[in-house]
This record gives sequence, C-alpha cells and structure tokens, in this order.
Amino acid sequence: INGGTGIGVYVNGNIKHQDNAPVINLSDTVNITSTGNGIYSAGYATYNINGATISGVESGLGIKSGKFNIFDGTIKGTGEDKTPTSGNNNGINPSGAAIQIESNPGYIGNIELKIKNGVFESNDSNVIYEYTVNGNTTKVKDIELNGGTYTSKVGKNVFRLSDSFKNNHSKFISGGTYSSDPSDYLKSGYSVKENNSVYEVIS
Repeated sequence: INGGTGIGVYVNGNIKHQDNAPVINLSDTVNITSTGNGIYSAGYATYNINGATISGVESGLGIKSGKFNIFDGTIKGTGEDKTPTSGNNNGINPSGAAIQIESNPGYIGNIELKIKNGVFESNDSNVIYEYTVNGNTTKVKDIELNGGTYTSKVGKNVFRLSDSFKNNHSKFISGGTYSSDPSDYLKSGYSVKENNSVYEVIS
C-alpha cells in the first residue's frame, strides 16, 4: 500500500461502537509506506499486526482510538521531529514518532497498545509519543510491552509520555531492548542489562 501524500490505512473518527468495530489484520505480506501516517486510527478498530511493515513520514502509527495487538513486524516514523505537537480535531499533526498517541476529547479513545515483538524505529524523534490535548486526561486504557526492539534518534528518549498517563497507569514493560534506559517503566520483577535489554529477575 502506498499512502502517497495521505494515509496508508485510515479509520474514520465517527466509528465509536466498540463491540461492532472493524477488525484489521495485517500479516507479513503487508508493506505500507506513506508520506503521511502509515496508519491513522481516528475511530475505534482492532488491529492485529503480525509481521507487517508500516512506515510513515508523519508517524508510523497515528492513534486517537482503538486497540493495537502487535505480535511482530516493523513500525517506522521516518520524518522530522515535530514534537511537541498540538491537538487536532480534524486529523493528527505530524510528530515523526514511530507510534504517536493523541488523547483527544473529541474521539472515543479507549486506546490499547500491546506489543509482543517487532522493530520500532524513529529516524528523528521518539519511538512512542503520547500526549493529551489542553490538559485533558489520557484516553490510553493500557500499554504492555513484552518484547521488541525500540530505537529513537540518538540523544532522544524512546518514550515521551504525558503526565496524565504516568500518574494514572502502572508500569508496563516486561521485555524488549531500548536505545534509552527504560527503567522508569519496568514492571516489578524486571531489570535492565547494560545494553538496555529488559530481563526477568529470578530470585
């Protein structure tokens, strides 16, 4: 899929019914490249990503609503770092992040991001950039990172997360390798090796 100057995959923000929402399955035969967002999920949908390659200049994934189950694959943000971005009630502003999550009161939200494995890269920005609009509460329901490789631009943190998320959610990392120290987000019973690889502490 070539998104051109638009979006590779788009779910309209008017889709708010969670029990009857689209289910989008993206296997290892899928390669999405866009000068916009690889995926822009404004409305609610469930995405099962298993081996797909998804690349966007503005962001790899631009998320305002929905559930992302990523079992494997490659997600890249290839464009210029434009963080911090402002909220947008008709689209999503560029960030350059691999995964951009906007908690916007005009959208259903209920955002879940569950990663088992994969490669997540930003050429010029953070890997996971999560922010709220006008001081509102985060609409992220859950983030779980159990594996994968996360690489931000040299000198930038992998994570850039809102105070609302950090104040309202427990730790979420139980595996993976990171280009910056993920210690602030480790679940209990996990630690970090010298290469920022997360491992379970066996007592």
